[in-house]
Amino acid sequence: MDLTSVIGLLGALIGGAITGGITLMRERQLGTREREAREKARERDLEDRRNAFQRESLLALQEALRELANARNDDYEQRRGGTGQAHSWNKLKQNELFSIELRVARSKCWELHARIFDEEARRLVADIINRSRDVPRAHSIEEAAEIIMSINRSYHQFQARFNELMRSLF
Repeated sequence: MDLTSVIGLLGALIGGAITGGITLMRERQLGTREREAREKARERDLEDRRNAFQRESLLALQEALRELANARNDDYEQRRGGTGQAHSWNKLKQNELFSIELRVARSKCWELHARIFDEEARRLVADIINRSRDVPRAHSIEEAAEIIMSINRSYHQFQARFNELMRSLF
């Protein structure tokens, strides 16, 4: 082999190596871009599913809180002795259980409370649930009415937070 053949062969080898290296780098870049695009799509999908879960949980919690309010109000009316002018108050006895409706409603609210990510909403819901248990334990009809007003204030605060959260989840 003469010198020009060797130089030609080296040139072809070097040219092939450079072309192969450039092709490999380009393929890696495309692979990296594709991976990044897939990762972003996966993150968007995950966020969409998380938001849908929160929307469903918040709507279910809102309905459960309504059921809790209805059960609490029914219990309140029974304990206050009806709707006449002279009201008596039948306080929950030491070993007496809450009404089944009130227990079921509270349990459902606690279950849904655990599915909410927002700490402010969770705090308000916990306050509503805990205070709902205080109504039957009140010593007087006036104390029960004050507790209900306190619960209603927390409920209105929850509704405001609920609206903010629902807007942010769309």
